[in-house]
Amino acid sequence: ELRLLQPFWLFTLLAHVYLAGAALFRILPAFPLPLPHPAPTVEFSVFVTLGSYFLLAPIFAGILSLGEERSSGTQAWHMTLPISPLRQWLIKLVMAMLAGFTSSVLLPLLVVIAVGFALGSPFMFVDFRELPNWMLMVPIMTFAAFWCACAANGTVRASLWVAAAPMAIWVASSGGTWLGQELARTTGTVRDLV
Repeated sequence: ELRLLQPFWLFTLLAHVYLAGAALFRILPAFPLPLPHPAPTVEFSVFVTLGSYFLLAPIFAGILSLGEERSSGTQAWHMTLPISPLRQWLIKLVMAMLAGFTSSVLLPLLVVIAVGFALGSPFMFVDFRELPNWMLMVPIMTFAAFWCACAANGTVRASLWVAAAPMAIWVASSGGTWLGQELARTTGTVRDLV
């Protein structure tokens, strides 16, 4: 699993070197990167670059292992191993979840705390109000990407599914809300019926 995630770890290393450099030059807004209000050009470009990484890293962690295994044709070979398919699937899922959480929450948090410590205040780049939401969102994004990789053949198809699945959920949610409001308006609510 670590070998299948090798491109992901290189991508993660480069992003964290960039994160440390942005923190050292004090152009980092705060982790988990709220949008800077009076956005100067440099801070905004740092925000866009790191924000893109932090949004894409959990998705790549979920997709890459299973997608590359299917694309290279080694999945059929792995199914012949004397390990149950459920155990193999769980190993892949756990590795994807750990890789996503490590690359998008744990390592960036350690990097900004270490740079903040070197600059005199360990938590100067940490936004504690946004951190719990981010710690919840990253595993959800990784799991959704892993699910899409299970449903689609290949990395590119799985990434397209990841782009389409949240939109479908939003459309279904909005449609259900609208339908419920229209139904309540025409027939009345359950409270009116009771």
